[in-house]
Amino acid sequence: MRFQKTSVVDFPIGAVSDFHRNPKILKELTPPLAPVYFHRIEPLNEGSIVEMTIWLGCFPVFWRAKYIEVQKLSGFSDIQEKGPFKLWKHVHRFHDLENGKTEIDDNIEAEFKPGLKGMPGRLIWMGLHMLFYFRHWKTRKMLARFYPNAGYAIQYETR
Repeated sequence: MRFQKTSVVDFPIGAVSDFHRNPKILKELTPPLAPVYFHRIEPLNEGSIVEMTIWLGCFPVFWRAKYIEVQKLSGFSDIQEKGPFKLWKHVHRFHDLENGKTEIDDNIEAEFKPGLKGMPGRLIWMGLHMLFYFRHWKTRKMLARFYPNAGYAIQYETR
């Protein structure tokens, strides 16, 4: 399965890249009512690890992701090392546009585990649209706070 969320923000690519490299940002980009507990968030570098527990009702789902393909300005990827999916690869790309704008492109490729073992992944997958709508909105708000002299608008598109 594939999922994509794309937004254009009125901030330069350097600001967008620096913003995403801050290890505190992942918690900020998690919706406030989302039942996620982060055990470990390493700074964004090749091979860095993030470990978290996502609560699906009363059932905890452990997830360990590793950052790969880390590039200073153009983005990074994360892959699931352990978690609810058979396969998970999330590619975060930043594209420099005209007039100091940046396109933020999130692409996810995933496969469910078979049978009942795949149920947690299916439930998480159903919430991706809301999660990434929130993340792109929150990114715009936080960039405006960190870089007040840059632009402020965002345009949403989902491809």
